[in-house]
Amino acid sequence: MKDLAYLQRKEFRLHGGQISDTTSDITYNSICKQIDEGLQEKHPEGEIIRGVLHTIKPGNFRDMLTNKDDFTVTELKSFCVTQQMSFNKTMNSHNSSGVAVLTLQLC
Repeated sequence: MKDLAYLQRKEFRLHGGQISDTTSDITYNSICKQIDEGLQEKHPEGEIIRGVLHTIKPGNFRDMLTNKDDFTVTELKSFCVTQQMSFNKTMNSHNSSGVAVLTLQLC
């Protein structure tokens, strides 16, 4: 009976958009929140990591994450914070030239 409940459970997926090296349809705060919810729902870490990687468009950020061995959810959340800080720094440096700043929240 326990196996039946496992088979009916949906796989972990992020909702809200995609992430790329320069833009994001979803805030990093939302990613972290959805990761935490997935853990509470007893999704395996590997499934959560695959779900997050699935939402990242090909580029440097995705390459950095996929090339890391023994990746954990904690490290994934840390990389999300680092990527966001880098993204915000880039956007702030362009703000003086009139480009709008997209503010993303930290995990």
